Amino acid sequence: MRPQTPCWVVCLRGGSRWTQDVVPVTHPNKAKGSRWEAAVRDYLSAVLGVRVERVPAGAQIDRGDLVGVDRVVVECKDVARIDLSVIVDEAVREAANVGPDELPVAVVKRRRRGVADGYAVLPLWAFAELVRRSGR
Repeated sequence: MRPQTPCWVVCLRGGSRWTQDVVPVTHPNKAKGSRWEAAVRDYLSAVLGVRVERVPAGAQIDRGDLVGVDRVVVECKDVARIDLSVIVDEAVREAANVGPDELPVAVVKRRRRGVADGYAVLPLWAFAELVRRSGR
């Protein structure tokens, strides 16, 4: 068995400004997931005008991947095979870990597309609550 050696991944994104994230990882899939989380964070921060942050890994109770979106727990997934029931169930569990008023949203990467074309997936009850909260 080959020992796991940690590597460092530097994620650079362009635009009007350059940002750099240095993320310690032990597996290429972890690096892929970290890049997706950072891309979703940057996109939501820019579009919503709020400070969205990545949740540090290693917490005893998982509380989602991103915080800063009001009463929404964001779980980011960049996977080869999309299994919505598994992904949404994970987002629901993590939202419940945060509190009863939190809504679960899974943001799933769409192959060969930009971050804005990713899928935002949530249970129907959460969608109805989101619309209710918006006052419509």
